[in-house]
Amino acid sequence: PLFASVAIAADRVFIAAGDRLAALPSRCGGARCGPVRVSRSPNTLYSALVANDRMVFVGTTSFPEPQNPANTVPALLAFLADCLPSSATGGCEPVWRGTGMEGFVEAAPTAAEGLVFLAMNSSDLESGVLYAFAQDCGREGETCEPLWSEPIDGTTGLSSPAVADGVVYLSAGGKLLAFDLRSGPSPDRTLLPMVIVGVAIVLAATAIWLRRRTGVL
Repeated sequence: PLFASVAIAADRVFIAAGDRLAALPSRCGGARCGPVRVSRSPNTLYSALVANDRMVFVGTTSFPEPQNPANTVPALLAFLADCLPSSATGGCEPVWRGTGMEGFVEAAPTAAEGLVFLAMNSSDLESGVLYAFAQDCGREGETCEPLWSEPIDGTTGLSSPAVADGVVYLSAGGKLLAFDLRSGPSPDRTLLPMVIVGVAIVLAATAIWLRRRTGVL
């Protein structure tokens, strides 16, 4: 697939592409390995995914009216990494489904410190929203609402949030934004203007780099 994302958890390789999420064994004896399971949703686009030691998180954007791409229904799906489908041809159902969001998903979610963060873009690409969910907010397919959300002036593009020392960082609208991990919106939020809008944010100790193929800021 042209746009696909890979993550590894529970000795499985997960790949999200198009309208499906597949899991394959990390080791197999043959030249070709069949999927352990596949979750598929018609008229839905899966975003890049992220996994920790026991769960896989992926954002989705559904189009109830395919002829009207502006009408979107986004969601955040959480799967157990070691789940087993009920049949040889079936897939695993999400442990929980995050709703209560608007826009569409392009970037991968970020899982850190018991939370999952997902940045959304508006249909007109003029603004966005950052959402935070609890990693264990539901069981058996329950629906979860965000713990907090923060509107963003400017699109987040393909940028995923990064987390360090209790702060969530996000590149959006030509700025680097910082949010409190637990409460989100805060009067202490910092806005740092950028000459180059990074595709990714990498944090190490107290240093922050915004990187791109064309250079480093």
